[in-house]
Amino acid sequence: MTGSSGLRQEVLQVLNELRSRIRRYVFLEGLALVLCTVGLAFWISLLFDYLFEMPQGLRRVLMVLAATATAAAFLWYVFLRVIRSLRHRSLALVLERRFPELNERLITAVELAENPDAGPPLTQAMLGETVREARGVLERLNLGDVFNRAPLWRAFAVAAGLGVSIAGFRWACGEVFDTWFRRNLLFADDYYRRETDLKILVLADPGERPVEFRNGVYKHPRGADLALAVESVPPSVVPREVQYQYRALEASAAGDGFMTKVGDRLFRQKLSGLKDTIELRIRGGDFRTRQPLLVEVVDPPQIDGIALQALYPAYTGTNELDTDGKTPLRSRVDVLGAQVSLPAGTDVVLEARVNKPLQSVRLQADQLELQLTREGAAFRPADSSAETPYRPLGLPVPPVSEDGLSFRLPLLLTGQAEARALDERGEPVLPLRLPSDALLRFWLLDTDDIQSSEPARLTISSIPDQPPQVDVRLKGIGTSITRQATVPLVGQIRDAEESTQVYGVLDDYGVVQAQFEYRIEGGAAAPTEEFRSRPFVEPAGGRKELPVAERFNVLDLDLAVGQKLVLKVTARDGDTLTGPHISSSPTYAFQIVSDDELIALVAVKELNIRRRFEQILEEVRNTRKDLLLNRTKMDEARPLRAKAQELRTRDEAERLAILETAALTSVDRGTSGIRKNHNETQSIEEEFRDVRDELANNAIPDVRPILERIDTGIVGPLHEVNTVDFDNCDDLLVKLREALEEQQDPLPPFEAAADELGAVIAKLEKVLAQMLKNEDYNKVLDMLRTVIRGQEELKKQTEVERKKRLIEGLK
Repeated sequence: MTGSSGLRQEVLQVLNELRSRIRRYVFLEGLALVLCTVGLAFWISLLFDYLFEMPQGLRRVLMVLAATATAAAFLWYVFLRVIRSLRHRSLALVLERRFPELNERLITAVELAENPDAGPPLTQAMLGETVREARGVLERLNLGDVFNRAPLWRAFAVAAGLGVSIAGFRWACGEVFDTWFRRNLLFADDYYRRETDLKILVLADPGERPVEFRNGVYKHPRGADLALAVESVPPSVVPREVQYQYRALEASAAGDGFMTKVGDRLFRQKLSGLKDTIELRIRGGDFRTRQPLLVEVVDPPQIDGIALQALYPAYTGTNELDTDGKTPLRSRVDVLGAQVSLPAGTDVVLEARVNKPLQSVRLQADQLELQLTREGAAFRPADSSAETPYRPLGLPVPPVSEDGLSFRLPLLLTGQAEARALDERGEPVLPLRLPSDALLRFWLLDTDDIQSSEPARLTISSIPDQPPQVDVRLKGIGTSITRQATVPLVGQIRDAEESTQVYGVLDDYGVVQAQFEYRIEGGAAAPTEEFRSRPFVEPAGGRKELPVAERFNVLDLDLAVGQKLVLKVTARDGDTLTGPHISSSPTYAFQIVSDDELIALVAVKELNIRRRFEQILEEVRNTRKDLLLNRTKMDEARPLRAKAQELRTRDEAERLAILETAALTSVDRGTSGIRKNHNETQSIEEEFRDVRDELANNAIPDVRPILERIDTGIVGPLHEVNTVDFDNCDDLLVKLREALEEQQDPLPPFEAAADELGAVIAKLEKVLAQMLKNEDYNKVLDMLRTVIRGQEELKKQTEVERKKRLIEGLK
């Protein structure tokens, strides 16, 4: 019986059986080799990981290589060998080589089966006989003898040895095996068993806060000192020394050393002024960092800018209004530096911008300590200990923005030295009350867990509303007045930008009221009588600068000779918070005198002014004489000046130098004198104006002729001399000096200056003559008043005598 391939069924069974045994052998041997690969991979990974404690990335690479080697072994030793095609011819050759007694009968039978039509009938009969003989031989063969089982047993022995070693290691060193399992299969960052276990910390500012590395990374503020602390974890063995190594990633800096032992289990080291990111390694005993610790240098949190949204007190009138003209708007005030000043009573919203996102802000004021976060705010008293918990603070919106790049806080500047920040229940008053000089300290904590080592400081000062400034003076009136006088007061505060503008009352935010206040002393009035008020003709109207040119009418008071009038000016501001504030000028006390007494007093003033004027006139005359004398000397020196310099003798040169020096000295002396006389003459002019105004303001009868004489004979000419003539004299003297210095002919400038001085002297002499006429007129007027008073006295005596006689006649 033959099979499908032409072979007899007995031969096919032998070949199929051989094929099955070969594949089973290959599979078992390949499986053993794969198990050997896995075992070797375990021991190699354990060796390297235990000795070097490789980082997670390197462990992943090693596991990938092990998995790749295992897969390659399975593919090569199992899969590819098992699926390999085993033809009948190949199997027959295997049997022929192993069993020579087949004498090529089997291979002949296989080939005959593959080519059944080959040869003539005789040949086919011979081949058939060969097949029968081969079948007979196969029945006596043992197929197991084909295989060499030594490699298979060797592979299984190695695999079994590796498996037993791994199982024994697991039983003997279960902790190490479990650590290898977690590190290399679960990729956990666990340590192998060791005698020394170290905990690495950073002591961060402020207060040396212990901070651990997060996933091997610590973020450090740029430029700050890095304080490292390494602690031996009990009950592990304390190493004899701990070594550190660092390397900068962005620069070439590197270093190492041994840490300082502090106490029994603590080692410390400080790296000063760290500015670049570094990799850090720590070794101590059998402990070492698995991978470098990264100290990443970042910018510390800081405030980039602070702005105050200020709503000023309503009475100041400084708030801008909304489009409706009613709602006040906040004004932005940028803080430059660490101090800002705002009016007392200002409602402020503090807005601060920072350089990086924040977790929280700790703010310390005089009475409160606040914790500001993105969720809300909390507070505790400023004198609380660090363990005192914060209590919620009900702000309408979270103080820290969602992105953490800004924070805001409502404040109120009370302007008081001690502002109550807490109410009776111990709760903060919102907006937060600040005293007059409030120091705020800000500690920032960013999302990198970096806290500012030093607080940012801001001093907010309250500007108290000052009382109005009142500065007025009497104009054209003295301290002795008649009962019908008018007292003029004018301001004397000059505008800083416009010097011609003069004010009498100033206030930061506006004067609400300005008025006279007066008191009468002597006569029927009591000395302690309160001041009475009389409003200004021109109301203040809330102006910040109030010009004052007011006149106080005395006639309305109906005062008697001998009484006193005490007068002052008061001003009131509109401060509705701490005021109102009232200021007053110095008081002026006026003695009420008769018309004759006032004229006599004015005459004494005129006499004193005239004497000073006579002295000025004499000084101007002496200046002219000095110029004329030096002009004569320079005229005598004309021949010497005409000679060439090289032709002058030594004596002539010295004499000429003396004369020129004397002339220059005379000109300088004259210039200084004229300028001095100019200032003094201006003072004389002003004093005569005051005399004239004093006579007019006291409303003395029949005084108009005197006023006209003063205006036309004294004040007018003096004004012309002061504004024109003295200036001309000064210019001519300057030109004279230039001529002397430049060796020009000085005689014409001498003559021009002398002539101008002569004209000035002539005008001043006319003024002096007018002063003397006024004095004579005053004497005549005084004599006339004396006669009139004598006549009135005689009339009174006559009347008394007449009444006396009538009474005697009745007797």
